[in-house]
Amino acid sequence: MNVTTLRKDFPILNRPEPPVYLDSACTTLKPQPVLDALMKYYTEFSACAGRSAHALGTQVSMAIDEARARVAGFIGATDAGQVVFTKNATEGLNLVAAGFPFEKGDRVLLGQFEHNSNLVPWHRCQERLGRNDGLRMLEPIPMNSAGEVDMDGYIKALENGIRMVAFSGTSNLTGVTQPIKKMARIAHEYDTLVLLDGAQYVPHHQVDVKELEVDLMAFSGHKLLGPTGIGVLWGQPEVLEQMEPLVAGGGSIRTSGFSGHELLEPPERFEGGTQNHAGILGLRAALDYLEAVGMDNIQEHETKLNRILTEGTAGRAGLKILGPKDHEKRGAIFNFAMDGFDHHDMALALEAKSNIMVRSGHHCQHTWFHENNIPGSTRASVYLYNSEEEMRLLVDTLENISKNLPKK
Repeated sequence: MNVTTLRKDFPILNRPEPPVYLDSACTTLKPQPVLDALMKYYTEFSACAGRSAHALGTQVSMAIDEARARVAGFIGATDAGQVVFTKNATEGLNLVAAGFPFEKGDRVLLGQFEHNSNLVPWHRCQERLGRNDGLRMLEPIPMNSAGEVDMDGYIKALENGIRMVAFSGTSNLTGVTQPIKKMARIAHEYDTLVLLDGAQYVPHHQVDVKELEVDLMAFSGHKLLGPTGIGVLWGQPEVLEQMEPLVAGGGSIRTSGFSGHELLEPPERFEGGTQNHAGILGLRAALDYLEAVGMDNIQEHETKLNRILTEGTAGRAGLKILGPKDHEKRGAIFNFAMDGFDHHDMALALEAKSNIMVRSGHHCQHTWFHENNIPGSTRASVYLYNSEEEMRLLVDTLENISKNLPKK
């Protein structure tokens, strides 16, 4: 990986004074090939897929089919028909929570510190189904304060009878990656389905859903160099066939009349309405780009960058890293709180002093912050286009801030 060369592909990083962009866990920058794919659709064949038989319609239909197959190949799926295009990972998770045939009395096991996108949909599912003999539908997977799963507690929870377990493969808060395959295999021993929130996992790992042995997985395109507004829900055919669509309409219906309608088979049944054709083709371009760089290379690079940050801030008075102390366990995430400094003030100071752009707040993880009695944090998250020089700049700027920023 030649980061200097890669950075030339990202227009934002070719400004006279480019930002030090360390907010990729929120959304990634977009390389020129992705932008070109978007413009090619809009300027060369901006028509509807799956509807019109004319040349432009046929061209976009074929391009969407090829993109679906490309996504399947990228995640190791056996069939492109297992790939459902969604708006983002959040919509995919909502689709499962609302569309799977849960019944009153079913129980769902969630990660103890889940992103709101894998928590709130289950609240709504529970509200729809009601309670069963006073028992809540949802149960948390026992985890330590760093967000690492307690396997003994996990097994004990499964013994209570669980219909589905849903958890983040990689935490957007601590960067911890769970033992996904082990968790899935154990869940299946108890006849429990497994839904993986892959929003932070897929952009940073070589993924093979067959190897992971999960039943469903959702992820977003914008977190892996792709456009906003496009995501994927992948599922085993026997699971998808049980589910109802979140949105129904044109493109998802085989036939209809005033007396009723007949849904198409997956994946089309979940893709009602004109889809984000440009986004789908942009996603394909992003996957091509990532595969050319190499997912293992990206992961190795991120680990190196996190080591620089971790070692550079070691012993810094008042600075607490959220998550494991070992940088290799935190992947692309360096999330911290500093005694005496407001997390939002810290983010603003980093930008004002060194044009470093990070995320501050609760990171859609209110449960973790309430549980640990922490008001918020400042998160730096790296990706393939970040350099070692940028990491050293962050370390130096943090030292300068800790010495000179007025304490609250």
